[in-house]
Order: sequence, then structure tokens, then C-alpha cells
Amino acid sequence: MKKQYNLETKVLKTIQEYTMIKKGDRILVAVSGGVDSMVLLKSLSNLHKELGVLLWVTHFNHQLRGRDADADERFVKKIAKKMKLKCITGGGDVRRHSVSFKMSIEEAARELRYNFFIKVLREYKIDKIALGHNLDDQAETVLIRLIKGTGLRGLSAIRPVLRYNSVCFIRPLIALRRDEIVRYARDKKISFREDKTNWSLKFIRNKIRHRLIPLLEKQFNPNVKEALARLAFSADNDLQYISNQAHLLLNRVIKRKEPNRIVLDRRKFCKYHSAICFRMLEEAICMISSCATLDFEHWRFFWNNVTSKEKTSINLQGKVILLVQYNDIVISSSVSKNNDFCMFLNANDTVSTPKGDMCISCNIVDKSKIKINKRKTFEYLDMSRIKFPLIIRNREPGDRFRPLGMKGKKKLKDFFIEKKVPQYRRDSIPLVISGNDIIWIIPYGISDDYKVKRTTKKVLRITFHPSRN
Repeated sequence: MKKQYNLETKVLKTIQEYTMIKKGDRILVAVSGGVDSMVLLKSLSNLHKELGVLLWVTHFNHQLRGRDADADERFVKKIAKKMKLKCITGGGDVRRHSVSFKMSIEEAARELRYNFFIKVLREYKIDKIALGHNLDDQAETVLIRLIKGTGLRGLSAIRPVLRYNSVCFIRPLIALRRDEIVRYARDKKISFREDKTNWSLKFIRNKIRHRLIPLLEKQFNPNVKEALARLAFSADNDLQYISNQAHLLLNRVIKRKEPNRIVLDRRKFCKYHSAICFRMLEEAICMISSCATLDFEHWRFFWNNVTSKEKTSINLQGKVILLVQYNDIVISSSVSKNNDFCMFLNANDTVSTPKGDMCISCNIVDKSKIKINKRKTFEYLDMSRIKFPLIIRNREPGDRFRPLGMKGKKKLKDFFIEKKVPQYRRDSIPLVISGNDIIWIIPYGISDDYKVKRTTKKVLRITFHPSRN
């Protein structure tokens, strides 16, 4: 008698190899009603005592197959009730979502389904969600990505453990072929629902499953599925190492970090290998927008400019702008915000900028106590020229300024260009105004009209204290 294949042993080995589950975990099992998800539910149910976990069942109705879809939902509810497991169901209009957001049916279905899963996990305080993806799904996904064009992340395909938006997805069947799963279902007499759309060749995955892979198995490699799955594992392993290194190095190149803007040091950034730089930039972009993506063409254009010291600006999907200017790489939200500010400063007083990133104070000092300030955190001015209260504001159209040693005035824009002040910073630079004159552009220079001279009797010291960000 032929020895029965022990699928559960392989599932347990996969769970242990990838540390998918720990004792006490609350696991939500996504069950469509198909053979993969039904075998997943059965195997986890048989292993739940050994694993020390609690199980829930969830089902999402995509509303694509009318009565058949409704029948799938009733079937999953019935099975869950029979197994005495709580079942949480939901649904969404995939076709409408596909049209509204201009995406494929498959993409729309996945987005709605995953959003529902995440909502359930958070609402019921469940630790992880188990999905029924198998080795065949992995091989098909690798081929889809290759055909469409991809990089290392795309080749990683379906990750055994994925953490997304603080939610953990696990795939205990990822090392199993589909024929193994079907054989187990038959041996254990597990009921399941057939999805007729799995045979429709209008979907690229089905074309690959029913046409391309059989051709590759017959004419090139009978174990092509395993070969493609190994490629995904290898790519994911390499990607995790590169991403971890990029994460550590990113902190070294960040100059400033704000809720809607991250500034990287261009010189430090360019010292690293382009593979590391790509991942650093990708991570920085994700800090600004979780839906922004850095595709190959954007990356190639960016890299050519950043290494050749050219100025450039790139608009990414997800309302993110990538700006390269002088020694800065700026990743910022493209949603414009009004940063105008205006404050009044009297002698022996202190004010803070609206963002709280700088304090400015002034006081009258003895001329004999003037010190050299190499850090430019304070300046001395001729008190006899000062009109109180001083105004602290950002730039306005038409602003002009007379730099030290210059006879005439210069447009503020030209002054900033000369000093190589990045454009994104110009609106937030405080200007100290006396009457109608700009007397100090913090920290770039004071006006020649207000400098301390030999004839100066009283001196005003203005100091700014930048934050440590």
C-alpha cells in the first residue's frame, strides 16, 4: 500500500523555518472556499494545539460571479460553523473599484480584499493572517513579473512572511505544489468550491498557469516551478540584506527630517553603491508617502542627474516630489502648504518660529564685549540704526538686500542663488527687518548699512538658536 503523503509535516516545517507563528498567536485564516484555502484551514486546524494558536475564519466576497460568489460565502460560513470557528465576512464591488481607480480587476480585487483583512485584524486584535498561496502561485508570480519587467523586489514575488502597514501576513503553504494540495484534499475528503474564472484565459495568470508553465515543463525543465520558487527565495534573501544595510546607512545621510519633507546629503549619498542608494531613496520616499513608487525610469533619470551634479525635479506617483539641488536631495509631499510667518521682536526679548525649529533673541551689549562668531549663530549691528520692534518674517516678492561690502542692493532671489540656498528652503529662512530694511538673513549675512563701525557707540546683538533636528 502506497504511503500517504503527510502534508501537515511540510506545513509545520515551513512555519518553523520562517518563524511564522509563536505560541499564543491569534490567527485569521483567509478562506475563499477553493482547494488551497480549505487545505490551509484543515491543516492549521489539525496543528493548532501543537502550535498553541487560536483560529478565526474570514471570507471576502468580490461580487464578481453573482450567485456563485454568494454560494462561496455560504459554503465558508457553513464550514466555519461546523468547525466551531468564528467567521468574519465582508465584500466589495471590485468592478466599480477597478473602473474608479483605473486598475485591473485582479489589482482591484487584491486591494479591496487586503484592506478588508487589515480592518478585521485591527478590529479584533488578531496577530496574523494566514493566506493560501502555494509554490505554483509563487512560480506564476515570478513569471508575471519577468514578463512585465521587474527588479529584485519583483523577483522576490510572494514572501512567506510579509509585514505591511503593521500587519503580518503568513503563507504556510508556500513550499507546497498545487498537485500536492489537491491530493491531500482528496485523501482527507475535504470539500471545496471550484472557481470557473480560474480557467479563463483573459487573465494573464491563467495564461501562464495553463499554457506557459506546461510548455516550460515539457520542453525545458520538468521542475521549472521549483526553480522559479528558488529564484524568488534567493532574490528575497538578497533584498532583505540590502534593505537592512540601506536602512542603517540612511540615518547617516539624512540632514533634516520633517513630517512632509526629508533632506539627504547628496555627497554622502553618492559615496555608496547604486544598489544601496536605490533602497535608501526608496525607503525615504515611503516615509513621506506609503503609496508612492520609484520605478526604473525615474531611478535611472535621478541617478544620472545626482551623480553628474545636475539639478533635477521628478514628480512621483503618490504626490511626492524628488528634488536634487546643490548638495541636497529632497523628498517632499507635493501638497503645498502656506509657510508664511511674521513676528515682532523687541530688545531683551525672544521669539520662536512657527514650527518651533528656531528661537531668535536680541539684547544690547557693550561694544568692548564683541566676540568673533565662527558659527554665525549671532550677529552684531549698529544700534543707532535700529527701529523697534524688529520684524521677523519669511521672504516676500520684491525683497532686496545690501550684502556686506556691496554698494547697491541685490534681489533676495539672486542672493540665495549666489549662496546656493536650496529652493525648498528659501521660504522658511527668517529675515530680520528694521523699518523697511532687511538687516540680517539668518544665518547668511547682515546688511552693510547696519554693520558695526568705529563710530558705533551702542551694539545690538541678535542671536538665533536652531533646533537639533
